[in-house]
Amino acid sequence: MGEEITYPLRFNFQASNNELEYEALITRLQLGIKIGCEHIHASIDSMVVANQTNSLYEIQGRNLAQYADKVKELKMHFKSCRLEHVLRSKNKHADALSKLASSTFPPFNQKSIGRIVHAKEIEAIPVISIIAKTNDWRKLIMEYLIEGKLPSDDKEARKLRVKAPSFVVDNKILYIKGI
Repeated sequence: MGEEITYPLRFNFQASNNELEYEALITRLQLGIKIGCEHIHASIDSMVVANQTNSLYEIQGRNLAQYADKVKELKMHFKSCRLEHVLRSKNKHADALSKLASSTFPPFNQKSIGRIVHAKEIEAIPVISIIAKTNDWRKLIMEYLIEGKLPSDDKEARKLRVKAPSFVVDNKILYIKGI
C-alpha cells in the first residue's frame, strides 16, 4: 500500500481543461520520479486525457500529442503506472482542492500551495495527489532539516544530504521547494 501526498498547484496561464489535466499529470509524474516512487496510481477526471494516455483514444491536435508524448516518456521511470478516469463528482477530495486552487481570496497564497506554474510544460497543473510506495522518507528529511540528524550509514547520509535541499519544513509540514 502507498501513501497519498497532496501537492496543490496554481496555473498562471491560459489553457484548455485537457491541457491543465495533462499539466497536473506531468507534474505528478515528475514529482513521483523526484521522490523515488516505484509505483504511481493517478486518478484523472478528464476522460479524454485518461483514455489518450492509455492509448484508447486517438490524439487530436499538436499540443495534446506533445503532452501525451511527455507522459509516455515519464511513465517509463516507474515499475507500474496506472492512470484511470474518475468522475469529479466521485472524487470529492480533488474537487475541493481544485476549488481552493482556483480561488482568488486569501488565505490562498504562496505558502498554501506547492507551486505556482507560469508556463505550459510543453512550452519550456489543478490539484494533485500521488500514491507513493514509501518507507516514511519524510521523517528522515524532516529530522535532518530540523535537527541536523543523519542516518548512521554513510551512503544513506550522503543521499539525504543531496535530497534534503529540495525540501523545506514549515510549521512541522514538509514541502517540496519545486521541480
